Amino acid sequence: MDFAVIFQVFPRVECLVLLSEGDDEIGPGAKLLFSSKAYEFLTTESLAAIGEALTRRLVE
Repeated sequence: MDFAVIFQVFPRVECLVLLSEGDDEIGPGAKLLFSSKAYEFLTTESLAAIGEALTRRLVE
C-alpha cells in the first residue's frame, strides 16, 4: 500500500482507507475497510453511504 489512513466516522466506528498507485503489473486501487464491530452500530446501507461520502471527499 502506498497510503493508509484511519477515519473516526463515529465514536465506535472507524474506517481504514488504503490507496495504492499500482505498478507495471497491478493497476491502482483503493479499499475502504470498516471496523469489525461497525455492523453493531450501523446498517449495511448506512456503512455504504459513509463509504460513498468518504470516496467523494477523497476524490475532490
